[in-house]
Amino acid sequence: MEAAIEGITQSLISGHISGYEVIDVDIEIKEIDYLEDQSTLIAFKTCAAYALTEALKDGESKLLEPFFHSQCSCPPRKLYR
Repeated sequence: MEAAIEGITQSLISGHISGYEVIDVDIEIKEIDYLEDQSTLIAFKTCAAYALTEALKDGESKLLEPFFHSQCSCPPRKLYR
C-alpha cells in the first residue's frame, strides 16, 4: 500500500500537464491485488502512477494559470517627459 501511495505522490508532484504539480485532488485506492510471483514495490509504484495519469486524462484536467496585477511606482523627478 505504501508503495502505491508513494507512486501517486510522485506522480502528483511531477505533474500531468507540462510538469506542473497537481493540487486539490482527493484520491481513493479501492483495490490492490497481490500476486506473489509478480508483485514488487516498483510494480505498485508504477501502476499507481499510471492509474493516476489515466484518471487525470479521463477527467479532462486543465492547467489553471495564475495571473496577477502588479503596480510600479516611481518618484516624479525620475520620470522623463
